[in-house]
Amino acid sequence: MANLYGPKTLTAPAGAIVIAPGANIQSIVNGAPAGATFWLQPGEYRLQSITPKDNQTFIGAEGAVLNGSKLLTGFTQDSAGRWVVGGQTQQGERRATDEATPGAMRAGYPETVYVDDKPLIPVDALSKLKAGTFYFDYNADRIYLGDNPAGHKVEAGTTARAFGGTADGVTVKNLVIEKYTPPAQEGAIQGDVNWTIQDNELRLNYAVGATAQDGSKFIGNYVHDNGEMGLGGAGAKILVEGNEIARNGAWSGIDVFWEGGGTKFAYTTDLVVRGNYSHDNTGFGLWTDIDNVGTLYENNVLVNNSGGGITHEISYDAIIRNNVMVGNGAKPQADGWLWGGSIQIQNSQNVEAYGNKIDITGVKGANSIVMIQQDRGAGEFGTWKTTNNKIHDNIIVSKDGNGQSGGVADYDEAGMLNGGNVWDNNTYYMPDGDRWRWGDFPEGDSWSAYMNATTQDEHSTLSQAYPSTTGWTTVTPTAPPAPTPTDTTPPTVKVSIADSSVTKGEAPLVTFAFSEAVKDFALADTTVKGGTLSGFKTVDASTYTAVFTPSTNTKITDANVAVKAGSYTDLAGNTGKAGASAGFAVDTTTTTPTVPTTPTASVTTIKVNASGAAAGGVNAHFKVLVDGKAIGDATVGTAAKDYSFTTTLTAGQPHKVQIQYDNDGFVNGQDRNLFVNKITINGTAHNPTDSIVSYDKGALDGKDVVKGQSSMWWGGTLVVDAPAKEFPAGGSLPQSGPSTTTITVNASGAAAGGVNAHFNLLVDGQKVGEGVAGTSAKDYSFTTSLSADQAHKVQIQYDNDAVVNGQDRSLFVNKVTINGKSVLPTDGSVTYDKGALDGKDVVKGQSGLWWNGTLVVDADKSFFPSATPVGEAAPLALDAGTDSVWSHVAAQQAAAAPAVAIDAAVVANSLYGAMPVEAGYDPLFDHIDPSLLSHAA
Repeated sequence: MANLYGPKTLTAPAGAIVIAPGANIQSIVNGAPAGATFWLQPGEYRLQSITPKDNQTFIGAEGAVLNGSKLLTGFTQDSAGRWVVGGQTQQGERRATDEATPGAMRAGYPETVYVDDKPLIPVDALSKLKAGTFYFDYNADRIYLGDNPAGHKVEAGTTARAFGGTADGVTVKNLVIEKYTPPAQEGAIQGDVNWTIQDNELRLNYAVGATAQDGSKFIGNYVHDNGEMGLGGAGAKILVEGNEIARNGAWSGIDVFWEGGGTKFAYTTDLVVRGNYSHDNTGFGLWTDIDNVGTLYENNVLVNNSGGGITHEISYDAIIRNNVMVGNGAKPQADGWLWGGSIQIQNSQNVEAYGNKIDITGVKGANSIVMIQQDRGAGEFGTWKTTNNKIHDNIIVSKDGNGQSGGVADYDEAGMLNGGNVWDNNTYYMPDGDRWRWGDFPEGDSWSAYMNATTQDEHSTLSQAYPSTTGWTTVTPTAPPAPTPTDTTPPTVKVSIADSSVTKGEAPLVTFAFSEAVKDFALADTTVKGGTLSGFKTVDASTYTAVFTPSTNTKITDANVAVKAGSYTDLAGNTGKAGASAGFAVDTTTTTPTVPTTPTASVTTIKVNASGAAAGGVNAHFKVLVDGKAIGDATVGTAAKDYSFTTTLTAGQPHKVQIQYDNDGFVNGQDRNLFVNKITINGTAHNPTDSIVSYDKGALDGKDVVKGQSSMWWGGTLVVDAPAKEFPAGGSLPQSGPSTTTITVNASGAAAGGVNAHFNLLVDGQKVGEGVAGTSAKDYSFTTSLSADQAHKVQIQYDNDAVVNGQDRSLFVNKVTINGKSVLPTDGSVTYDKGALDGKDVVKGQSGLWWNGTLVVDADKSFFPSATPVGEAAPLALDAGTDSVWSHVAAQQAAAAPAVAIDAAVVANSLYGAMPVEAGYDPLFDHIDPSLLSHAA
């Protein structure tokens, strides 16, 4: 079917800039304007990497090839008879090196070698070299081959991508793109928003053939034999239509069930995957994974994909209809259970699958339509669960009885079984027997037993009158669509202002929302009555903003902001229509006192409604800043809740409220993310997608700013440009008097060299007391005075780790109780900061502290209610035992501070009980007053 896909015979469009082989394409692009069209003549273009400008188009004549590899020549034989070439300094970005397929070597190393257009497999030692493999000696800059290169074309991939960058609206069409070395999860075409990738042949690239983001289209491409995967991306309104996607995922060494196969899309809204022919991929044929919503799979043909057909995983609403699937799932991600489904609905809800034809005859290990539920946490739109899915009017064939259908769970099975999932009106062509699973419905039963036990498939039928399926896969998938009809619709614009009554000192935001992506729009294209505009910003291709400053000594009710007709165009060149805001009031006539006064204070409460996805057992963390100054922070769980912060700001002035996500991470396949649902400032609520909200990715530097969004998948800052009216004068800060706080640490230890484990108790980095833990678990209690109604960090710092004569000293913390509220060390609010207390090596909290480090409890303000203050903190909490050396120490300390609550008096049986203090003195305790170290007679 490849003749339907890939490059066609075309002619150069009028006005195109012609590029010949041998030219420096990037230099020509740099000299051309945004929106230019380039025509690449037939021939090979080696080692070219192109960063386009907005709306540029790149079209290849048939036979135009972008090749990311260099030719290797000059091989010699070493003393062992191996063929070697030197001078190889290429080394790309390594990713997913811990996500290897079992037995694979150097997964995630993007360096590639090809012999006669066939990729060789890397080995990680010269001794393992054999036919079909290569060894890259990075230290010596040499590549060794296991085959004689004489008479063969040998190439080494050295260039990461053919196209990339952040340009909007780029088109790449009719090119062959091969042998590039993008890192794992990235494409040889690494597209951004509104890219069109059409009629290309994408082959033999190390990672992904092509990826793109919001508004992009993959149409009519032949995507084959890429190392990790065919196509991928993230964002809203992506179209994948009429592509052939074949034999991808077989040779990068990366585990295809981590990411690989035909396609994988994540974090998409309204993704459409239509009319594609996906076959013989290693892994899934078509895959959506993580927070996809509104997905449509229709009219696709999937054949012989080893992992399964269509998989919709930890996602939400989808329609899977009228697809043909034959022979998928021969090598599922695990044996048994219901893996390897032709349609696999995994921890996803509101999926409707109908009109599909499935044949798994002869495919051992495969299954047909399956539901799977496990404990996968929650995403942007709620818990990832397998509920409310409808499977109806499908045809399923298994002439030899291979495979099953149904649903299984290893977590909350009742939730899945009673979660509104329905199977009905399906036709099963297969032998009777063990073909259906529904929770614990026993294996080995018949069709009638299954129906009676489950009430599923009430109107479905079982038949052994097997239909012929030989013609199913000869049905031509949707051919690449005809060229898009010429766009003749003029764009329009809606102008709005954030404040309909502007007074002196206010500067509200004006938003220009166009009906589609536009170009050539600038501040000079506007007219303003009652003020001026400044601070012009591009939010995205169809949204712009500016700040309105009212004129002085003006009082009118018909102020407005307008856009001139004909001042802008859409991407097709249609001239835009005029648009204007509704009239609004401006009054700057209020007399300002001439005597300078101290700015009035506004006591401001900021509430952030947020949730998160953990990675490596560590939850998402954020700081709240106002105008760049931190006022608080929080660690969020998987359930959305309000986090409240109060501060004093200058009243009657606009402020920037900033939510800074600062611990993004990806650990063992888990992606840590922060989800901000709402920001409320003094009672005024803002959605993260409101026009006054932006997302500054990475550092808070204004350099990579996009439109605001709820899901923060990267470290960055959500910025609310809050107007002055949201900060009225007045209010009072909450009175946070002292809280008499009792902290009890239940712990035990393992001694080494006769010395027990020692810990310090800190709160917010300040030492409160310390303890020495014996082998029996017990409570160590400390009392201190803290600010009430505020969050605090309670820190248990283990500080004398050692191994002595094979004995490993360790501390075991079983529970931390703060003012009567207990926290386990594995709770979501607890982390373990290994080594120094510096936030650099933080993992999920755990009971066993086998290294020096600090267990940190992020205790919210509910742990610290107001109370009457009492005495100082206890300086030492010691385990009860038989060591009389220390019994008088605690007694003297207690006598010196009788109002202090202190735990037991003596150190457990240890080195100190066996020898005089002078000989047994441990520097661990050199901070204790020496006068207390007199030995009892």
